[in-house]
Amino acid sequence: MKTKYQLGSLILSALFMLSSCQKEENMNTSSNAEPLSVNFTLGGSAGIVGNSGASRNTPIHSDEEKAVKTLWAIAFEDADRTASAMQENPVADTDKFYRAIEIALPAETQGTGSLSFSFLLDKAGFFQICFIANPDEALTNFFNGLTPGSSTVADLKNHITTAKACDDKENGLLMTSAFYPVESSWTTAAEIGQVNLTRAMARIDVKNEIEGMNIYQIDFLNRASNTKLYQGNTVGLEAGITLETKTYSDLTVNGKGSECKEQIYTYEQKATTTTDSDKIPALKIYYTTDADPDTQRYHTIQLVYSNEGREPVAVGLKRNYLYTVTLTRKASNITANLEVLDWNKGAEVGVQPDEIGGGTTLDKGNGIAKNPGNGGTIDVFE
Repeated sequence: MKTKYQLGSLILSALFMLSSCQKEENMNTSSNAEPLSVNFTLGGSAGIVGNSGASRNTPIHSDEEKAVKTLWAIAFEDADRTASAMQENPVADTDKFYRAIEIALPAETQGTGSLSFSFLLDKAGFFQICFIANPDEALTNFFNGLTPGSSTVADLKNHITTAKACDDKENGLLMTSAFYPVESSWTTAAEIGQVNLTRAMARIDVKNEIEGMNIYQIDFLNRASNTKLYQGNTVGLEAGITLETKTYSDLTVNGKGSECKEQIYTYEQKATTTTDSDKIPALKIYYTTDADPDTQRYHTIQLVYSNEGREPVAVGLKRNYLYTVTLTRKASNITANLEVLDWNKGAEVGVQPDEIGGGTTLDKGNGIAKNPGNGGTIDVFE
């Protein structure tokens, strides 16, 4: 009888070890009802929003801009350790890292939005989980290099991207989510509901409403080439954030009604003052005219607030906002207006001058004085 008990114990131990190995191998995927699993759907920047608003008849973001090609869940153990405390204080910068999990995405359904996903957390307890879509190799190496029980939420939030280009639509635009409280259980699957992703960059479109103006190049001056994974709305240019000039050439934005759309992107930034010309984002627009096609001209638009009766204030370019610069003319002068929209909803954003986003553009020059020889005294469009 004792031998039978020993044999039974060995069999149970072997079955337990086999089960544990299977769990470890399959930790990144799960069925929707499996214990220790987390279920969610995708929305926000990854979701289908249909038409952008009552006054618009085209979607505000393309399939490329909302494609989720890779997705990671970054889990932190919640220090409060109770369900009620998680809801009252959803995440703390001191919460400790537990695990980074790559979530399997069916290739045929990437980027379509509102899909159901599930993954194994592989541990019971209380967690705070965020989601990051389309990271590059450097960023995934950072996730995998975090130390369980030591690295913190603050380490993740303050991490600055290094190589991931803000306009990398081929591999998917970088997106992040908020932190979601999760209670992982041996008995039931955790339900997060809809996870809303937010793009980490802004988009800038240029509309040409000037008859006879033909734009062939735009230089984005002081464009932010990297960003923190999580950035506050009022954060200025900090150590580690670098600015560059990005040239968009071979454009054919010719005449009234043409536009440069879905080409210009930047990570978010906020210049501190309008006197720092080496920090203020600006568009230098190169063009010719039908009246004088052989003369190459340029006009610079600084993205600053020009509110009447106030000193100009530097514009901040906020992640997941769409900025549309519309060029018009008064006599021989080029003027510009700036429309700021929520990139997900297409709704106009109501913001104040001291906030990132919003305001109107301030032209630098009139498009003529910048071209020596004509003295700014003739109408180059006639």
